[in-house]
Amino acid sequence: MGTKGEIQKRVIIGLTIFIILGFFLGFPLVLSGSFFEWQSDNALGLYKKSGFEYQNLLAGDGKISLALGILGVFLFAFAFMLRSENLYKLTAICSILLALFALYEIVTLLIKPGVIGVGFGLYMVLGGSVISLLCSFGSYMMLSQKES
Repeated sequence: MGTKGEIQKRVIIGLTIFIILGFFLGFPLVLSGSFFEWQSDNALGLYKKSGFEYQNLLAGDGKISLALGILGVFLFAFAFMLRSENLYKLTAICSILLALFALYEIVTLLIKPGVIGVGFGLYMVLGGSVISLLCSFGSYMMLSQKES
């Protein structure tokens, strides 16, 4: 195993890795995917709608993912600064909501008849939400390891 100092050093290194992955991979995918195309014509490539133009729940469903992504970034930042397990839980909940929202949008687009399909921006939101969920869960586990 190791001494308490070695364990704390490993926890800090692991926490830093999760924070870097969350900030520079997970949440940027969510935020940028909100602006890219959510609906596209896969056959000819002539029809494209961005997340701000696509209308399913609201006028521009990309605004929902953008708002949840910004909330997740702030929660993740405050959780890192305050070393708070509860804020990491809230970040994980935010990421779960993002993933469920993206899955709902993907399924809605896939069951529609025609050649219009899912754009890559929606897949970016889904992938970013899964990455941010794993990073927030990993950070939570690292903090709980530090206390024991």
